[in-house]
Amino acid sequence: MRIVVYAISWNEECMLPFFLRHYDFADKIVIYDNMSTDRTCEIARAHPKVELRQYDSGETIDEHKYVDIKSRAWAGEAADWVISVDMDEFLYHENLLAYLALYTTSGITLVYPSGYQMVYDNDEFPVDDGRQLTEICKNGVFMEGCSKVCCFNPSAISDMNYDIGCHNCHPTGCPIWWDPMRPIKLLHYHYIGRNYQFNRCQMKYTRRTPEAIIYGWGATLDDDRAIKYRVYSEVLAKSVQVI
Repeated sequence: MRIVVYAISWNEECMLPFFLRHYDFADKIVIYDNMSTDRTCEIARAHPKVELRQYDSGETIDEHKYVDIKSRAWAGEAADWVISVDMDEFLYHENLLAYLALYTTSGITLVYPSGYQMVYDNDEFPVDDGRQLTEICKNGVFMEGCSKVCCFNPSAISDMNYDIGCHNCHPTGCPIWWDPMRPIKLLHYHYIGRNYQFNRCQMKYTRRTPEAIIYGWGATLDDDRAIKYRVYSEVLAKSVQVI
């Protein structure tokens, strides 16, 4: 069973080592990097499974390019499963490969995971001590809006047709869904250190395009520290052990 991961990055030198460690079960990891200025590309190039592809959006967050990469960049990929995620999204199950093998033999072509917003009770991003991020941060909150369809059979799907934001999709080809229990989880490591999360949002806030501002895309990327810290505390208070 061949698995290929596709991901988009921009200045992810903190998250990338954890991301690569988590998805080391994949046969190949394709990273579309948006002209990072930190050590992201250096870290990516040093990993034997990574294929690095760079694109330039003029120092802005190009939502249309995001959609294009996630919906179609994997076309023609020789794999049983493609996992198309953001750098802070970890597809998880303690028996993930066994489930994917079961879905393959059952004719399932799309995996619909249960989405969780994970939260780390610390001001700073976790120190990389060689552990999996799923070992360091186990608590989160179930959010249906985080239940993104991000794992699929590329030979059965011709286009994922993601909406702006890439949370909803309208796949074409032969989309077959199954497993109402949804045992596979999609862990969003967004709240992964209060200061880290605020700084990331603040940097992304300055990269929004006029179109994004008009339509409210990336509206959660505000630069109000008090609001960000309050929301962080609210998510933490609601969190339970997820893994």
